[in-house]
Amino acid sequence: MKEAASLFFRRLTGLVPWVIAFPIIKILKGEIFMTNPLGAIAPYADVSDMTIAITGGATGLGRSVVDALAHLHVRKLIVIDIRDDIFPELKAKYGDKVETIAFNLATAQDADYVSLAGKVSQAAIDPADGKPHLDVFFGNAGILKATAKKPYEATKDFDLAELHASFNVNAAANAMMFKLLKPLLESSQGRFVFTTSPTSGRTADTKYPSYGSSKAYQEQFMGCLAAGNPEVPVLAFDPGRLDATGVRAEAYPQEVPGAQPGPSDILEPLLLLMARDTDIANLRGHVVQVNNVEDIDVKGRRVNKRVKEADGSEGFAVIIKKRPLASRPGEGDVVSCFVTSHSRALVGADPLPPYDPNGKTLGEIYGLPSEQIGNKMAPV
Repeated sequence: MKEAASLFFRRLTGLVPWVIAFPIIKILKGEIFMTNPLGAIAPYADVSDMTIAITGGATGLGRSVVDALAHLHVRKLIVIDIRDDIFPELKAKYGDKVETIAFNLATAQDADYVSLAGKVSQAAIDPADGKPHLDVFFGNAGILKATAKKPYEATKDFDLAELHASFNVNAAANAMMFKLLKPLLESSQGRFVFTTSPTSGRTADTKYPSYGSSKAYQEQFMGCLAAGNPEVPVLAFDPGRLDATGVRAEAYPQEVPGAQPGPSDILEPLLLLMARDTDIANLRGHVVQVNNVEDIDVKGRRVNKRVKEADGSEGFAVIIKKRPLASRPGEGDVVSCFVTSHSRALVGADPLPPYDPNGKTLGEIYGLPSEQIGNKMAPV
């Protein structure tokens, strides 16, 4: 077990270029057949008896993380989300293992965050010693747009309320939580992990400029906090193009499910950032990033390449890179290439379903998250 973990982290933190050169050539040629180097250690990503708080844990990637951590016997999950309508489902499924806190990141002020930090500390109390203990804070919440207005032209229909909501949820929330939870994380020898994006805000994409610019600001600011606060490790995870989430459905409503990896496909590297025995010395202030391997479907649409493994299971081909926070798109070192079928097995997800280019679109299946939460974004 320890040897397998050591092998992965030598690749992740040390990087031997010639080791990965051959697989990358195969990827570029479309001939991926290598086994998954993460799969050997994923079952040993030890989060048992840990206490982990997460924003945006009710849906999408956050919900997949919650399900995975519960499956791997985490002690306590503190789920912070605006979607309190999903809380009863979480409590019914996981009972006292989950503590839920309803919170509106879009409109929160300083006093609200102080109150939230107090609730997190209270929920993190370990009955063994009666003291709060927080191993990981995962800043995952994000919104593409904060208005349910339709039709919507992002470069013309925005207003201050939407701009504020976008920056509050996508950027300011993590900064505020870091500030207020730093003493607790430091005393617990915990770490701060958040989701980011490689390109949003760094290109003049006119589709959702407030989302992109707020994501770029978040990474820059958190990079500064990482450099200025060595007492608490700050790490980031970039999931790449991620299927089956509300944000993806909002941004690409005409896309067909299965075109890109879903949350359960890319959990291994994220969970390893949280695991107890992970050697994070060389990951501080860095992003572990999933890069999709492009292919084209029968209708000429961009999809992620699918690959069958020797055991017959099917997964997506992805590349894992490590890059410094606030670096430009394309920067970073390739540390691994793998097929995602092992990740699905890790969390008990069903095998990857066939891709149907004529199936229902994401918009038809998931709806638009702004329609679900837009009415909650306005100040009360």
